[in-house]
Amino acid sequence: MQKPTKIQRKQKRIKIFLSFVMIITIIVILIGFSLKSDFFNINRISIKGNSNITKEKLLHTSSIIKGENIFRIRIKDAEKNILQLPYTKSVEVKRKLPKGIDIEVVEREEKLLIKNISMYYVIDEEGFVLNQFDSNNKNLPVVLGLKTDKISIGDNLFVNLDLKEFEDFIVEGEKLDLLSKIYRINIDDNENVNIMINSGIDVAFGALDNVKYKVRLLNEILVHSQDNDILISKIIMDRGEHPIIVVDD
Repeated sequence: MQKPTKIQRKQKRIKIFLSFVMIITIIVILIGFSLKSDFFNINRISIKGNSNITKEKLLHTSSIIKGENIFRIRIKDAEKNILQLPYTKSVEVKRKLPKGIDIEVVEREEKLLIKNISMYYVIDEEGFVLNQFDSNNKNLPVVLGLKTDKISIGDNLFVNLDLKEFEDFIVEGEKLDLLSKIYRINIDDNENVNIMINSGIDVAFGALDNVKYKVRLLNEILVHSQDNDILISKIIMDRGEHPIIVVDD
């Protein structure tokens, strides 16, 4: 088989180069057409997963506008902006060619109210401050006695106030669905925490130590009393290893 001559090799290189230039040119033309053509202008924006965040707030924060070219949207910037909203836990923004945008949000869930002076602050199970209210208008456990000078929306209380033991209480309580049974938590004294259950049971929880074990134990007592129709008025957990249960006559 005869080897290609020098001229033939040169012609082959030229053909490859011209093919490459042609492909690049076509790509550039297509990109230019895509960015300028009205065919790719957004006419539909779908938003899912929002409950506490209004669609108007999400759209404004995302900076995505109907009529804008779909390829000019910076997806990562839109997601980053939406993540700045306190209620946003995660978000995904997708292009749906030729004219659609899908925004799917996972919101943080309201779990507790923190009473601070005259304000009530809503937090999730991870300690993020989601909102504030002048009055208690939520059916959530109220935390009293939390020592803090300032609470700001978007802050993480567990991190800012170094509340590791209280964080364990909330995480374990949420896992066991205990939080939904609690009316009030008073932690004015970390060594003598008091809990009021929705059914009226007064719990002397004691110190915020060995929290996970104590939360599981408290939940077991409540579940057992409910399953067996035992009327309890008080649970004392700060006088030794074993709790004292006071039953109604």
